Amino acid sequence: MALISPKAAPGSWQTIEVYDMWSAIESLASSRDLGSLAAVRVWSLLWLFRDPWSGEVGLTREDIASTIGLTTRRVSRILTALRQRQLITTRRERLPHTRGPGQVIITIAAK
Repeated sequence: MALISPKAAPGSWQTIEVYDMWSAIESLASSRDLGSLAAVRVWSLLWLFRDPWSGEVGLTREDIASTIGLTTRRVSRILTALRQRQLITTRRERLPHTRGPGQVIITIAAK
């Protein structure tokens, strides 16, 4: 059973099955190092705010932290764990006409 679009191309991120999503949540809920509820809340928020076509999440680390009520450091640790479990990918993009490292773009990874 596909989550997003029945017309999604095989192998695209849109064909993530409900089982895959729930197994990801179960693995987060059972991880003692992350604080299970916080990790599940972060994952749920990322899933809710993803773009249905690209998988990109329209939230920053600070947005996630303020929405859920965690510190940005805790959110960073959870995002790192999600990346290590290959549930998300991250990349950094420079913002035009600004200095500094740029903005991190979070994408729900294709399975």
